[in-house]
Amino acid sequence: MRNIEDIKADLQAATTKRDNFRATINEGQGGYLDESDIDRLSAELIAAERAQSPLIRDLAGERAWFNSQGFTGADLVAANAACLARGYSLSDLQLACKKAA
Repeated sequence: MRNIEDIKADLQAATTKRDNFRATINEGQGGYLDESDIDRLSAELIAAERAQSPLIRDLAGERAWFNSQGFTGADLVAANAACLARGYSLSDLQLACKKAA
């Protein structure tokens, strides 16, 4: 799998190419029909970012971390904020745990 920064750079280049085409050929009116490179790179970026998720790399570790925090039902906002700081939402963690079970 390619580096996320490389994918972002390629995606930016493809977007710039499309925008330049629109600006010069179509005078800013759209009409660029082949966005397959942008679509492919966007899908590749999403897959690469998901692969970097701690929930994919170490679900057991993330689950242990969460359980050690002592969150209760009244702390859902704080629990979600703590999860977001680690790169995923509380619902993402819950879904990953449910799928793993």
